[in-house]
Amino acid sequence: MNSWVTLYKCLWGISIALIIVVMISFIIPKYRKLTDYQQKRYALQQENREKETLIRELRHKQELILSDPEFIKKTARDIGMVEPDRIIFKITNSTLRSPGNPGITNRGHTP
Repeated sequence: MNSWVTLYKCLWGISIALIIVVMISFIIPKYRKLTDYQQKRYALQQENREKETLIRELRHKQELILSDPEFIKKTARDIGMVEPDRIIFKITNSTLRSPGNPGITNRGHTP
């Protein structure tokens, strides 16, 4: 009879261990999924903060465009536009060459 009690206790111990293993096997994937969702949430919150900053900057520029004519002129100049009555001078760093001899530079001296 004593062996039956021992066997009974062992079976209960094995049953409880199996139940714990099964419960853990269900919990671990859920925990991993939770941490993945938390990481995605953090990344999306960061992206939202960046977009909110961009929106604030764009609203500020919109206010300047609607209220400040000098800002409009400066922005137009920055993208290469000029007023209709202005003349553009472009200066380059190229060396002047003599038409007869391309190897001699013309610096105002006559040979």
